[in-house]
Amino acid sequence: MREKGRTSQRASLALVIAALSTALAFLLVFQRFLFLPKIVMVLLIMLAAWLLGKFGLFMKDWFVFIAFIYLFDSLRGIIYILTCKLSLPVHTLYVLKAEKALFGGIPSVFLQNLLLRPDPAGNFSWLEKTLTVFYGSHFIAFLLVGWIIWLYRRETHSLYTAAFYFLMSLGILFYAIAPTVPPWMASDHFGLIPPLTRFNTILFNFAIPDISGGFDTNPIAAMPSLHAAFPILCSFLLWDIYRWKAAAFHV
Repeated sequence: MREKGRTSQRASLALVIAALSTALAFLLVFQRFLFLPKIVMVLLIMLAAWLLGKFGLFMKDWFVFIAFIYLFDSLRGIIYILTCKLSLPVHTLYVLKAEKALFGGIPSVFLQNLLLRPDPAGNFSWLEKTLTVFYGSHFIAFLLVGWIIWLYRRETHSLYTAAFYFLMSLGILFYAIAPTVPPWMASDHFGLIPPLTRFNTILFNFAIPDISGGFDTNPIAAMPSLHAAFPILCSFLLWDIYRWKAAAFHV
């Protein structure tokens, strides 16, 4: 019976991975950059739990965590609204000074000058398209990692949720204390660094106009960066549990 359950788990995991891999291949081959909201991933893992006969257990372990995620997103938006309404100061110089001290310049400017090569028609290369897909994946990848941990190592799922509770709470605190603008805003709005191309937003909006405005609830929440913090935390958790078996995610 236990072996049958493990086989069912492997089959479900293989199905989810195959579906995500197919979707990634579709995005890259057909050049479509559709944004996948977190609610879709939540529904997918709920469906997978139901197919495994673990829906009740899933709701017991995940309900509060999922609610906290949406509370976190709402609070990020509220902080942005209050910052604008109250005309509170935003920050960027401390980041620019730190980057110049560490790297001798602004990495985003250096990398775009080195690697960004759109053709005369304004089309982007496979590099920008691949980076755009991975950029958008941070919204859902951490949920998939949590689901895999819950499915195979349920005893460590509490470590996963506790780590993300701490990270998101720290993020909200920092967003409120020191709202920080990202490099593109430091360039476009304040002229503090040379021009930058927001190719990810261009590619997203090319598929669905103005879609980026729907998930960018707080554009002045550059520090800590969720796009870096979420994958790094997932990598630490997977390393603690699986070591090199999760090498693909670490890379």
